[in-house]
Amino acid sequence: MEANIILIVRSWFDKSRDWQKDAFVNLWKSKDLEETKKRALKLVCKEYGYTDCPYVSDTKFPEDLDDVTSDDSNIILKSISNIQGVAALKPTKPLEFTKGLNVVYGANGCGKSSYVKVLKKAENPKDDINIFSNIFEKINIPAKATLTFSCDGEDTTTNWSLKNDKNYPIRIYDTKIAHRFLDKSTETIYEPKLLHIFTQLAEISEYISQEVSSEYKTKTSNLKSVPNELSTSDLSKKYSELETLPLIDDFEKCINFTEKDQKQLELIEKTFNYSNPDQTKKKLSQQVEILSQLKSKISNAYSQLDQSNVEDYIHSIKIQIKTRREFENLLKTYREVSSIKEFGSDLWKDMWKSSQKFSDSIEGDSTKDICVLCQQPLSSEAKIRYAKFSEIYASDLEKKQNDAYEILNKKTQKLSELINRNLNVNDTKQILITNMFSDDVVSYIEDVLNKLYIRANWLYNYDPKNVECPKVVCVNEVLNKFDEFTKRIKEQIESIDEFINNSEKQSKDRIELQSKKWFSENQNNVKLKKELIILKNIKAGIKTNNITKAKNALSEKMITEVYVRRFENELNALNPSRSIKVELLSDGKKGRTSHRISIKGAFEKKKTEEVLSEGEYRVVSIAAFLADLNSINKTQAFIFDDPINSLDHNYEDNVAKQLVKLSFERQVIVFTHRLAFAETLKNCMELYLLENPEIKESSKFNYIELRNSPMGEPIYKGDYNKTNAISSLQTIKDESIPKIRKLREDGDYDLADAKLKSCCTIVRVDIEYLIEKLLLNGLVTRYSKNISSLKIRYLKIIESKDVDFIEKMMTKYSYFEHSQPSEKPIELPDLECLEKDVNDLIDWGKNYKKRLNKK
Repeated sequence: MEANIILIVRSWFDKSRDWQKDAFVNLWKSKDLEETKKRALKLVCKEYGYTDCPYVSDTKFPEDLDDVTSDDSNIILKSISNIQGVAALKPTKPLEFTKGLNVVYGANGCGKSSYVKVLKKAENPKDDINIFSNIFEKINIPAKATLTFSCDGEDTTTNWSLKNDKNYPIRIYDTKIAHRFLDKSTETIYEPKLLHIFTQLAEISEYISQEVSSEYKTKTSNLKSVPNELSTSDLSKKYSELETLPLIDDFEKCINFTEKDQKQLELIEKTFNYSNPDQTKKKLSQQVEILSQLKSKISNAYSQLDQSNVEDYIHSIKIQIKTRREFENLLKTYREVSSIKEFGSDLWKDMWKSSQKFSDSIEGDSTKDICVLCQQPLSSEAKIRYAKFSEIYASDLEKKQNDAYEILNKKTQKLSELINRNLNVNDTKQILITNMFSDDVVSYIEDVLNKLYIRANWLYNYDPKNVECPKVVCVNEVLNKFDEFTKRIKEQIESIDEFINNSEKQSKDRIELQSKKWFSENQNNVKLKKELIILKNIKAGIKTNNITKAKNALSEKMITEVYVRRFENELNALNPSRSIKVELLSDGKKGRTSHRISIKGAFEKKKTEEVLSEGEYRVVSIAAFLADLNSINKTQAFIFDDPINSLDHNYEDNVAKQLVKLSFERQVIVFTHRLAFAETLKNCMELYLLENPEIKESSKFNYIELRNSPMGEPIYKGDYNKTNAISSLQTIKDESIPKIRKLREDGDYDLADAKLKSCCTIVRVDIEYLIEKLLLNGLVTRYSKNISSLKIRYLKIIESKDVDFIEKMMTKYSYFEHSQPSEKPIELPDLECLEKDVNDLIDWGKNYKKRLNKK
């Protein structure tokens, strides 16, 4: 490669950003364009700090830049099959193409235009051409087809549909393309690899720009507007001026809305809501006093209900139960010696104490033997009872029981007083509500009192079966909470004082805190703002100016001079008289290389289409199209849709010659509705082969006729261009006749007769082509403007027996090609008779061909 070309690329590469270098390197390595686009987008976002990705930019300049190998692969379109949902097309077999020149003929309504529409969409999915399904059918079937390509002999089948965004390797010339080449600057289709990379780089930049713009639009729509009432704050003004990333970072540090800020804002908000600040201050002072009293009561309740007091109370209950049980057991032991029903009762105890006291007051021991009250001697049993009663009276169990009861009773009274006075939840709650305490304060104190009440009530109604004592909040936590409530109220009092003394400052602090809170709650807004700034930076950094500049410099070196020369050669071939005066001018923008056709040597500036005739206009456009595409080293299929519209016979012949010549280099497919042009192409092919016998095998002529019913059904080597009638007759002999015979054996006589009649019709047509192509050796052919005078010498080998044989066969089978009267239809020949005639025609044809070859 020229050193100055490498210098241009190197200069661009060194000045480019890393993502551009990476894209260039990947494209040079022939990486997939779509994947390179996605990679470049991620690298751009990473480079600008928008998002991260695992990719690392490849920024090493390719050492093999001077090794520009051309892509000389041979690609042909082999077939269009399984076509559905395209107008009224209903072919039963594929439309197949071969290497060389393919001519697809079709009269109006045969589906030719529908096939071309499919190919146009396959060439360029963004083409604005519309493809409709059959509007006369209720079911709307989406358009789809199967396209088969061959690349260097390897077949690839792909499913095409309107949703497919793939560009297939075909190029189509039609009226629309003709206007594109003349009406405006037209981008060249082919470019050398290095130049094409810059076109792809421009495409990648446009792709990134579109993606970034779309992302920017989405982010902008998600951006919340600052409320009007906050727009005058310093923070809001600062936010509106955020245009750089450092400013965003500084702003983010200013919007951390803390718990302290929240409390301050709440205080200010409450202050602004007070209609009478002095009265409110007085109420708040009362709240402080109430909290202080409640704190003292609750602190006292916690002291009484701490774990040691709970355990002590439970222990007292247990002692009282134990002493009572011991004393009752003692009474139970001695109860059986007494006949008094109320033995052991309180009344009995009082009686016994009094009698014992009376007994003690009487001197002498004799009292132990006589009753103290009646002074009667005691029986032995009475003495025993007396002794037992004295033991009970002398026991200290009753005293222990009484002492335990008294201790427990005092503690229970104290607990009852605590429950009824200090832990009266409803009364306390009412006091708090009446004094307008906040809900959280009321709720918290109510919860603490409830827990203390439950604990006290559990203790008061202690049940040994329920051993788990209800828990309460830690006393220090509660007392700290009271201090917090008190502090909060005192802060409100201070805020009221501040408001009374300096309301203007309070107003400013209020709006600033509100703004700070809004931005803190909408931090996604700041994040979006940051992302929008980055997206703006990306948008500004992906302009194609540097790519366009390098591309234009390279285009001048690598394309323009060669392309202009190629256009002149093509135009001279189509217009040998040099009567069309036009020139090709180059243009470049956004990384694209474009050319436009202009009138050459004109003193007055006019549009090309205003000066050229319609035929000249068409010729110039074909020259530009061929000049552009003939530079493509990859031999793709070239498709021409009625290329000779508005051309006279001279231009038509020149176009045909150029298409035939082109078909020896690559596949050419011509769609036409003119049989004469199809015949011209065939004659030009034969003439080119005669003039260039060494390339006979490099191109084939494939003629396809399209049927009207079923629409689009292909007929290969159609009736208007049968090149081998003997092969057709051989097919009837080898395939059709055995099938008819089988149908008759199976009893399907109607179908057998229909196929027999069809064979007779084909035989009639084959006889015509035996006359045209063999007997006359192509001297005169239908739909051709030419007479091959060189072939007149072959007429002398015709013998009378040849004429008689052909005339006999022509007469016999003419009835089956033309319509017959219904009152007297022609009878079909016997199958054996048809088979004999076919054999005779084949034998005659082969023998006559031998005679021609000898000549």
